[in-house]
Amino acid sequence: MPVTLRRSGRPLVGKPAQLWDGVPVPIDRFGTDHWHMLAAYQPGVNLAFRTHWTHGPTLLRDCELHGHTDIEVWDDLIVAGLIAEDGQLTLLGEGTRRRLLRALQQGWNYVNFRHVDDADSDAWVRRAS
Repeated sequence: MPVTLRRSGRPLVGKPAQLWDGVPVPIDRFGTDHWHMLAAYQPGVNLAFRTHWTHGPTLLRDCELHGHTDIEVWDDLIVAGLIAEDGQLTLLGEGTRRRLLRALQQGWNYVNFRHVDDADSDAWVRRAS
């Protein structure tokens, strides 16, 4: 259910605002915060506890998710199979991170990045319309 949480009645970045319902965010909705955390990944360091956004909202591809912090972003990365419970990148996580970093080096940004199942595909990013 969409809800706006700013005094002005508008979301922070012009996207619809939603309250988090406690369900992990699926990878196809990952946005700036999820991809940024994956790009900043360091082996053995749980980035959820070294971040700035402890109060949210999390920026998703399609909305601002209020009540969802970087701790939940970390958990979403685990549920999506990108990071293992022990904090190490999985094979899927390594491939996705490699494609993400390549996209960033080519001038794309986190908003443009989309996960695809085919590791050899160049369809992993597209321009936002």
